[in-house]
Amino acid sequence: MKPIRQAAWVLFLGTIVSAVGCGGGSDDDDDGGDSAAEKLKAPTEVQVTARGSSLLDVSWKDNSLDEDSFDVSYKNTNQETAASAVAGANENRVTLSRLAPSTEYEVYVRARKGTGRSAPSATVTATTGKLEWSILSTSGTKPPARVDHTLVMDTTQQRMIVFGGFDGINVNLKTLALDLKSSTPSWSEISSTAGPQRRLHSAVYDPVKKRMLVFGGYSYPPTNYYDELWELSLSGSPTWKQLQVKGAVPSPRVAHSAILDSAAKKMYVFGGVDSNGLDRNELFTLDLEQDPPVWVSMNTGLQGPLPLPRYRHTAIHDRIKNQMIVYGGLPGPMNDVWALNLEGGVPQWKNITPSGGTVPEGRSEHSAIFDKANHRMIVFGGVNNNGTKKDTWAFDLSAVTPSWTELVPPGTVPQNRGPAVADAVNQRLLFFGGSDDTYALAH
Repeated sequence: MKPIRQAAWVLFLGTIVSAVGCGGGSDDDDDGGDSAAEKLKAPTEVQVTARGSSLLDVSWKDNSLDEDSFDVSYKNTNQETAASAVAGANENRVTLSRLAPSTEYEVYVRARKGTGRSAPSATVTATTGKLEWSILSTSGTKPPARVDHTLVMDTTQQRMIVFGGFDGINVNLKTLALDLKSSTPSWSEISSTAGPQRRLHSAVYDPVKKRMLVFGGYSYPPTNYYDELWELSLSGSPTWKQLQVKGAVPSPRVAHSAILDSAAKKMYVFGGVDSNGLDRNELFTLDLEQDPPVWVSMNTGLQGPLPLPRYRHTAIHDRIKNQMIVYGGLPGPMNDVWALNLEGGVPQWKNITPSGGTVPEGRSEHSAIFDKANHRMIVFGGVNNNGTKKDTWAFDLSAVTPSWTELVPPGTVPQNRGPAVADAVNQRLLFFGGSDDTYALAH
């Protein structure tokens, strides 16, 4: 087989900018004129910082102490009427989301009690960052280029974990981490013990027990399909261990998807290809509260239509609506979106038909992340009958009827296919695959 060109990509979604005070708030807002308003004092020391290309973090000093809430008003230079966000009593910060990239916004804050409001704070301006792809500058020895690997975000220690995959000759056994806490992220090998030999497996991060869980996949050479569950502890000295399980264990499979509902302490596994080459659409849950963990087959209890069998698709966990979102995959490739409701009772699938507009072409081997701040799924790249895709799309999950929007970020776009993770602290997507570079998309 030909060696794989190595590259790691990062798509920067924004930059941090300084806020500048520029006078008082708008006179369009009536303070109510009642006694409650007269007792309220205007907030001071307002600071606004851009995070990514779509967020502004706003903080202030509370001078009233007896307010019901705060109104945070904001508008860009093209808007005549300000929008607003609300913060609770005695809170002193809020994040404004779903903003336009590279746009200057004016922000001011008022305290509210009943129908009365304080005078506005001084108006502060800040500019959102660029929606832009770039190659992330890193230190340390980069991982060799690979495909069919997994990435997880260790949110406790703010690092990206790379595991498994195929380098064109062998399945890689090393586990590496990209530490994101410094201005120049650094690579290091983190496990002193060899993990399982895996490609086309699934991996999730468990923040409760601070570990990575790996399920399924296969090795090559030789070709063996697996139904094993492995754990890599990520606290202290990382150590690999195969976990014993009970229940209805999924058949050995590859190219499936998995998410973790940390609040419910359950992992969900969907789809894939089994060792007989059959495409699957089964849904399994793994109850992590049990010792040992217990597998449960869910398909017999589900109501309504089921997604078609598929593999090389993606799945993300919408932690706001508590649902699993599945997109695309083979055969086809497909471009349908399915949601699995995880909020109590028996999970139920629903095919989401987007409202109007352009939809992305069907694809497989793409990457997808959940952008919690903007309540959307971001999809990048993949492959279909027209070749390798290098486009970026956002699927709005906040609306009653979600819709697709194509994002067209400039910069150095990844040329290969691979997985991605969400770096929520820096509001960016991190992509690594097909080369030894890491790409960032600030969003």
